[in-house]
Amino acid sequence: MQSCIQNSLFKATGYTLNSDYPTSKCASTLLNTDNWTSFVNTNQGATYAIGSPTLEMWIDSWNEKNPSQKLYYNTNEHGYYVGTNSSTTDTRIELENITNQELYCINRDDENDVYAYMLASPNAYENSTTILNAVFYDDGGEEMIIGYYYDDVATLFTGNGIRPIIALSPNTLGTYTNGTWILETN
Repeated sequence: MQSCIQNSLFKATGYTLNSDYPTSKCASTLLNTDNWTSFVNTNQGATYAIGSPTLEMWIDSWNEKNPSQKLYYNTNEHGYYVGTNSSTTDTRIELENITNQELYCINRDDENDVYAYMLASPNAYENSTTILNAVFYDDGGEEMIIGYYYDDVATLFTGNGIRPIIALSPNTLGTYTNGTWILETN
């Protein structure tokens, strides 16, 4: 398991993974920095990488950029709830009229069959076989579901991706040009 500093860095502190639950095993795989070393380029300031953001990290980022649409998480023995208040017991939340949220939403086009990415946090749903998903529907491009998502067995395990997160050292320099960060080589 990752160290305490990595748990803090990637905001994996609200729930203790439990090896008795398959969802915790999935989250552990995504959070284990040893599994993602090929994403770490120390010449460009990278220090660690994980397979996908945690729910805590995702919500903190969302709340910073969307203070009028704050989200919260809560936990039970199985994992995380997500909702609009700190005592939520919802296993998912639907956000509507989502626009200009490229940081959080899947970029859908005719050649991209991915409609969701996994979060490295187990869901509180008691019978869950998946970890949390952030789902962006292409139906008009304005709805996103965060949390437990189950359409049918055929789509449960297809169309999902991961979104690796790379931690950079504080002194990493870069330039943001045309929607892309270009990091300077040390």
